[in-house]
Amino acid sequence: DYTTLDHLYETGEHFADVYGEIAGAVIQEAMAATGDITYCVPGNPMIAEKSVAEIISRAKAAGLEYTVHSAVSFIDTILAAIGRDPINGLLVLDAGDLTTKGLSDQADTIITQVYNQRVASDVKLALSNYVEDESEILYIKAAGIRDQEIIRRIPLYMLDRQEDIDHLTTIFIEKENIKRGFLDLKRTIDALREPGGCPWDREQTHESLKRFMIEEAYEAVDAVNDNDMDHLCEELGDVLLQVLLNA
Repeated sequence: DYTTLDHLYETGEHFADVYGEIAGAVIQEAMAATGDITYCVPGNPMIAEKSVAEIISRAKAAGLEYTVHSAVSFIDTILAAIGRDPINGLLVLDAGDLTTKGLSDQADTIITQVYNQRVASDVKLALSNYVEDESEILYIKAAGIRDQEIIRRIPLYMLDRQEDIDHLTTIFIEKENIKRGFLDLKRTIDALREPGGCPWDREQTHESLKRFMIEEAYEAVDAVNDNDMDHLCEELGDVLLQVLLNA
């Protein structure tokens, strides 16, 4: 015999509320039980299962013993389905965390919890900082489920226009499609300064760079005074270059 907790998803306004309700119900049952109880989730309980983390936290606080039984995760299933090896770098993010956490062109990215059109729209806007609108992403639904699995390539701008989005939807972004960012700029400066790099960059010192730092800062301020945002963008890049050379 078993009891599902699906009904709690209908009562909670936010997922965080639902996870708390689930954890509370499981801990209450454990406190009252005369033997072991089992809380089951699809896949690996330690990967992208916030309710499990909440249950463990409350179990520790209540002095309850617990055991976690590992299993194949949805990440394993997705990687097998699309033929990508995580050894080359893999970042796993919750759709709700994209406003505070960014992507890197050094790792493939899996985005979970893209469970409806509204969330997909938020994800699309957040990803536009890292992926061109026309660049392809992988839209994955029901990975590993026979006769239900869907994997299709779509341009980023089409993400929130998919009509079959549900709680089994995941987004995969190949690192080749992620815009180069700050780390790439840092690697470029490193290469210029290393033996065999650019002779001019290699011979610079803090003393020799002082006048360039001042010049670039003044030019950035001039762009602000002129209210020329395109020029400011260019000059701030020059200022950043000076910061990296000195750093």
